[in-house]
Amino acid sequence: MPNVPSIADTEAGTSCNCMETYWTARRYAKSGFIENRFIEECPFCRNIAPETIEHILLECSRWQALRADILAQYINIYRAQVAKNHHYCQLQSQ
Repeated sequence: MPNVPSIADTEAGTSCNCMETYWTARRYAKSGFIENRFIEECPFCRNIAPETIEHILLECSRWQALRADILAQYINIYRAQVAKNHHYCQLQSQ
């Protein structure tokens, strides 16, 4: 695994951090902070696929467990909201 600088280690990263964005390896490589091969290669799964937000959220095998955990949390939040709305609608119809 390459030594990827943290977002706080770069001037550009500091401004991006304030804007609450995520710098992918692809962006770091295009900016010259890490090797150019990471423009087209994911540093986590090593596939010849750029590390884009879409790749992280939908494709990368190394992020799969985290995706499953996050998805489960969102499903639970959704179910709680549906139950709350259903209860509210029942109260309104009485």
